Amino acid sequence: MSIDRCQMLDLPKIHDPRGNLTFIEGGDHVPFDIQRVYYLYDVPGGSERGGHAHKELHQFIVAMSGSFDVVLDDGKEKKRVHLNRSYNGLYVCPMIWRELDNFSSGAVCMVLASNKYSEDDYYRDYAEFMRALEQVMAGSIPFLDLKRINAAHEPGIRAGIDRVLNSGWYVLGEEVAAFEREFADYCEAKHCIGVADGLDALQLLLRAYGIGPGDEVIVPSNTFIATWLAVSQAGARPVPVEPDPRTHNLDPRLIKAAITPRTRVIMPVHLYGQPAEMDTIMAIAAEHGLKVIEDAAQAHGARYRGRRTGSLGDAAGFSFYPGKNLGALGDGGAITTDDEALAAKLRMLRNYGSSIKYKHEMAGVNSRLDEIQAAVLRAKLPALDEENAARRRVAALYLQALDGLPLQLPQVADGAEPVWHLMVVATPRRAALQAALTAAQIGHLVHYPTACHQQQAYADQAWPALPIAERLQHEVLSLPIAPYMTAEEVGRVAAVIRAVLG
Repeated sequence: MSIDRCQMLDLPKIHDPRGNLTFIEGGDHVPFDIQRVYYLYDVPGGSERGGHAHKELHQFIVAMSGSFDVVLDDGKEKKRVHLNRSYNGLYVCPMIWRELDNFSSGAVCMVLASNKYSEDDYYRDYAEFMRALEQVMAGSIPFLDLKRINAAHEPGIRAGIDRVLNSGWYVLGEEVAAFEREFADYCEAKHCIGVADGLDALQLLLRAYGIGPGDEVIVPSNTFIATWLAVSQAGARPVPVEPDPRTHNLDPRLIKAAITPRTRVIMPVHLYGQPAEMDTIMAIAAEHGLKVIEDAAQAHGARYRGRRTGSLGDAAGFSFYPGKNLGALGDGGAITTDDEALAAKLRMLRNYGSSIKYKHEMAGVNSRLDEIQAAVLRAKLPALDEENAARRRVAALYLQALDGLPLQLPQVADGAEPVWHLMVVATPRRAALQAALTAAQIGHLVHYPTACHQQQAYADQAWPALPIAERLQHEVLSLPIAPYMTAEEVGRVAAVIRAVLG
């Protein structure tokens, strides 16, 4: 099990002059059906509680009053989470050691549990927990094993890092310049500009286009929040458009109704590694004089009608977060475009607004792809097409094995060639499926458990009804997919799903 599966989840809130209301429905707002509720209160300040793990029990921990910390330990790393809000809480999956401490005066801790009390479900001795964890992990299927993915590239990665160390040049040097050339060629674009991360890639593109206060940018209603944050950080307003329920990508048929005199940009996301329907989107943009920025953070190498993502719109933003199909060993990002003037402006914006040292032509930022990360990406880029082909083979195995079940499977749009960054299915019975996969030691995640417009970051704004995004957040489930997965592993995952839904 991994700490990454333990997530903070926001709960629905209803604001009322008579008092605010927060509610929890098992299987919807928390990923399990609730069988038991208990409270901790009058805990002396600074006291520690817990010191145990569960074999099968799922928990959701909420600070009903005051605050306290939860320390999580998966045997490889520890993470401290501070809880101090009654309208969100921490989901803790089985086989995670947890301890509670740092209780404030008057703190009240509520714990929702998936099963009734059973002493047999507890590990109270840490050494016993670690021995059991080793046995469990030996037969588990992780959601994604980055160590295994990067091991295939280790000689090239080490050689690249050595080049950087030996060069004596560690910022905006030859590794970044070489990667920019190589990735631009790969994406079939004229220019590539390396930046610090995927969010910066989108934000800097908006700034370079002059997008700011009073402007509107059309975005998908269901996506990772970085898409929305880029718009907000530029000072503009995100305008959400619902997805096509078949592909979960931005539905081009709904775009025109969202366009206003303030609309400046359409920002489609190639969600889960499947290209959006770019021909229609580009035609709408041309009709209304709008720019199109691709959020290609999940779609390295994908094609739409034969052309690479990154060359389909006016410009594109990529992320090289470690879990991406082309992932670094830390954060990283890039922008691709055919627009020479835009590329020149972006190179200044990312480097304090400067093209000549100590001469600053605009109020830029510090957002530069690191030399070491560029060297890592150069080592991995030549194998990207091969690894994407392996992902396609795994996806085909899933689609065949799960065919005929009461489960929404991914559908591929006409002309799209996905790279299957994620394998996302959907079912109203997600909680039961999650519990069964966890019991079978099969990794899984939810992309994404809370729609952007329902995040606390956007609670101060009024949003239209977005029923598709709100339904998907309660039904989508990401299954493990990676280039190294075998037919036997896909069969094991499918067998668990069939046992629940078949």
